[in-house]
Amino acid sequence: MKKVDRLTVLLPLDRKIVKFLLPGVSVQRAGELTGAGYRNRAANLWIGNQEEGLAFSFDRNPFRSGDLRRQVEVVQNEDGDFLKLNLADEAGQLRGDEEIFRFFLQPTPTKPYPARPVRGRVTWQWEGWSRRHGYPDLSKTDEVKKPVKELAAKGKKLTLYCCQGLQEDAPPNNRKPLLRGRWRAVHR
Repeated sequence: MKKVDRLTVLLPLDRKIVKFLLPGVSVQRAGELTGAGYRNRAANLWIGNQEEGLAFSFDRNPFRSGDLRRQVEVVQNEDGDFLKLNLADEAGQLRGDEEIFRFFLQPTPTKPYPARPVRGRVTWQWEGWSRRHGYPDLSKTDEVKKPVKELAAKGKKLTLYCCQGLQEDAPPNNRKPLLRGRWRAVHR
């Protein structure tokens, strides 16, 4: 094993799927693949389009390669699109019999899309049922029951939205203000 100077896994990718990339776990790093490919250090990686994709991950780091910028690559060229995993790139990086190169490839999505997404079963209504912004008026409970029954007859649910901020004249705020000017949230 110590004499092996390169160990690379090359996985062909369907060009119709190779449109977007999510390296790591931060969605801020997601982006469109433009044909120039991608390369970076070993990390979780998702490659796909709006409908499907392929996720690469590992629980025990299989990478021994010294060139950190080329451990994981998406190669896009005239020969096709490939996921290239550079596990070793010099002699002596593979230590011996204890080497385990375990990684995971999982197609996405793994479940079919629901026939009726949640948005189709829920109706949102602004909090016109309260007297003051952010302060529910329990005397209007009977008034709220009417749209709930109407929507239930259509197989939908009513979700009442209540803002977390309170209006200045809401009952809890009718005390003498501790601060002049804007209200501030204090976390203790």
